[in-house]
Amino acid sequence: MHGWTGGVAAGGWQAGEDPLEENPWPWVWNYLLGGGDYFESHRVFAEALRKAVAWDGELARARLLARRRLVEQSADRHGVDQFVVMCADFPRPELRHGPQRPRVVDEALEEVQVIAEQAIPKAKTVYVSPDPVVAAHARALFRTESGPTCPCIQAAPDDPVAILDGVSRELDLSRPVAVVMIDAWELLDAPAAQAMVAAFSTVLAPGSHLGVVHLTGTPDAAVALKGVCAAHQVPTPHLRGPADVAALLGDGELTGVHERVFRRPIDTAVWSATMPIGGGA
Repeated sequence: MHGWTGGVAAGGWQAGEDPLEENPWPWVWNYLLGGGDYFESHRVFAEALRKAVAWDGELARARLLARRRLVEQSADRHGVDQFVVMCADFPRPELRHGPQRPRVVDEALEEVQVIAEQAIPKAKTVYVSPDPVVAAHARALFRTESGPTCPCIQAAPDDPVAILDGVSRELDLSRPVAVVMIDAWELLDAPAAQAMVAAFSTVLAPGSHLGVVHLTGTPDAAVALKGVCAAHQVPTPHLRGPADVAALLGDGELTGVHERVFRRPIDTAVWSATMPIGGGA
């Protein structure tokens, strides 16, 4: 069975379409976290991942908890009040932004703009997603009666020019910006990831920060993941080791380095770190 199984998407999707072969990851993580918006093919693929590599809601939550730490570090420690989130997870209706936003019991699930505003009330957040449905969903949820609270730009992670062009319309790039990347590099090869760092370094102001959340794993995990992705005709994410991810970041000094390893039949880890960026460095 194909088709939308959860809530109604805010545009960008037509009945009968199924984007599994494009980029299923925002949908898959949403399913594993217990969210209601996904296609049947995403559920089937997610259950195959659960069986083959033991990826589940705990791993999905760990990614978001690492993202939260990066946001808190940029806002609390460095006073950055402008954020770019790449690539945005599927926004969840129960976490909508605005005056009537319900209290979230699980702090890992709070959206980036909420986390940033807890530290700096006037912080601004822009989301970036290559997925048209995710982007449209975010635009619909992150708004109040007076208008959007957080824009969402549709752009691919391997197109830093389009990303920076869209972000420049929403944020003041003459001031520091924190770029938080989650699910942004796993599907990029090393040259594309390094091109992104170079573009951001050239355009962003001194005092900016780049934070990365990246999945890593053992060779056995990489082989098992490749097998299940091939069986479902899904692009296989890179499970780079911490040293490989750090190499993509260049010569910057890493701070807030963290790795949480999940000891299972096949080990997977969530690695995250922040580094200064900008000023043409």
